[in-house]
Amino acid sequence: MDVKDQANGLAEYMASQLRVKGDTLADVTAKAGRRLPKHLRREAEKISAAETLTQHPRLERLVDEKALLRSERKLRKFLDRQDPKAVRRGEVLDFLAKIGFVVFVIAVVLFYLLTTSGYLD
Repeated sequence: MDVKDQANGLAEYMASQLRVKGDTLADVTAKAGRRLPKHLRREAEKISAAETLTQHPRLERLVDEKALLRSERKLRKFLDRQDPKAVRRGEVLDFLAKIGFVVFVIAVVLFYLLTTSGYLD
């Protein structure tokens, strides 16, 4: 398998699992931010570096195929465990909890104002 195809396939899979946009593996890795652990970010950078090395005929010999496969396996194992639907569900629930809290605070303040002004005896 070509290193460029490997990097592009991994970038597409990472973009779909971590819900980020990007064309290359380096872009997707940078945009993933804290969603991607530091040790896995280094593995993705190794694959990106190997992709740039393979563009030069003499430097292509420096690429270690076994290390690249190991890095890809680690990244895919992590990405397989990610659940984009659960992350989205959590974001929606957090938003609803914030709205509920604001409504609760407004109701408590309104109740306090009504009792202190004498409308609720």
